[in-house]
Amino acid sequence: MPMEPFERLDVAPVRLPALPPARFVELWARTNFSFLRGASPPTQILSVARSLGYDTVGVADYGGLYGIVRAHEAATEESVRLVVGAEIPILESGELALFVENAEGYRHLCEILTELRRIKDPDAAIRIGEVMKRSGGLFAAYAPPFEGGEKHTADLRDAFGERLSLALVRRLDGYDRIRSLSTMTLRTHFGVALLATNRPRFALADQKPVLDVLECIREGMTLEAAGKRLLPNSEACLKSQKEIAQLFSDEPYALDRSREIADACRFSMSELQYQFPENAGRERVGETPNDALRRLTYEGLERRFSKETKEKEEFHKVHELIEKELGIIGKLGVAPYILSIHDIVEIAREKDILCQGRGSAANSAVCFCLGITAVDPSRSSLLFERFISVERAEPPDIDVDFEHERREEVIQAVYEKVGRERAAMVAEVISYRGKSALRDVGKVFGLSLEEVEKLSSLVSWFDPVDLQPKRLREAGLDPDDRRLQHVAILA
Repeated sequence: MPMEPFERLDVAPVRLPALPPARFVELWARTNFSFLRGASPPTQILSVARSLGYDTVGVADYGGLYGIVRAHEAATEESVRLVVGAEIPILESGELALFVENAEGYRHLCEILTELRRIKDPDAAIRIGEVMKRSGGLFAAYAPPFEGGEKHTADLRDAFGERLSLALVRRLDGYDRIRSLSTMTLRTHFGVALLATNRPRFALADQKPVLDVLECIREGMTLEAAGKRLLPNSEACLKSQKEIAQLFSDEPYALDRSREIADACRFSMSELQYQFPENAGRERVGETPNDALRRLTYEGLERRFSKETKEKEEFHKVHELIEKELGIIGKLGVAPYILSIHDIVEIAREKDILCQGRGSAANSAVCFCLGITAVDPSRSSLLFERFISVERAEPPDIDVDFEHERREEVIQAVYEKVGRERAAMVAEVISYRGKSALRDVGKVFGLSLEEVEKLSSLVSWFDPVDLQPKRLREAGLDPDDRRLQHVAILA
């Protein structure tokens, strides 16, 4: 069967030509990975930024780096350079964003966010001292409160030096004068540079209602009750270079500061590489990961096959497979990864916890000998390239199932073995579907529980929200009700 155009793997994505450097760079943009605090996906932030003439843009989501990979991919497609950052909720007054200059800064930012997430509260904040201890390789932007902020500006200046800026924000919301006065006072007193930023929470101005709804969902209240808790206008969007220049015409150096920081922050997510424990499986002094893997594989081979089997032709086939696999594993440098998996499987075996490798790892004679999988290579035709290949040049995917009643024992043993600073749980992001979106948006608009249930019953979990007047009438709802129309649009 001929392949459809979108299935062709040899066609590289079309990249747009690079833009000339703009004077202003928006560094403090939120995406919807700020979880109910931002309204636009990373792809849209990057796309709109490019359309407005930005050659570089910074993404600094609230309390995490959850959207940074999608932002990186979108930036690559749009030929826009991405400045990696995050907004750090701090216990003290004011707001803080950090921008990554280099690999050291990325490590420090991850450590700060780890400290934040150790506090088991979705609205957690950390003390500014935790940031000050890890300032290397980071630029900081501090948005002070209307009053105060002196101590924290002084502390941050001591930690970051010339890499600290005071964020100057103008939202045309009636508070610009007092906001600027506070910032200017600190600038004069401490000699800290000003940084112009619009702190976008959505890409386009007409997405403001979406943010309003998300904020209400987060706060568990209706739009009517929210009142002044919501932004008073739609100015918190990405703006053109001309609009920003007019907004900060009295502080042109604040615009130049954004370019200065962007040019200094050259870190890219593409610099990150897999790194696995070098000491996994190594028991002998001077033994390399490849040596350890070879030793353990052949020790496992001895255990797996009986004396009678070793005299058969099939055993020589397995021996050849092992040598071929070890050669490729050594060439790709993934022995530490496979040894790490072996260590975890051994932990389970020592505790009498049932476990079994599955998936493409079943095509590996090495994994069989190590006890990770149970597919005997002497009795099956294995395609090792399904598991790992030189062309893919990446670690293989090894899935291991553990009996669920005792999985926690394995997790805690891994933490104990490598340390909590070197092991992490993987989380998944849950997205709204039609039914759940209708329910939550309906509540925000003050619909009764009965109305919400009727409305959500019109779509299944994976249906798009497409409510025809006829279907609304059949459900006993008024299709001319403006609230229902807004709920459908915003959901």
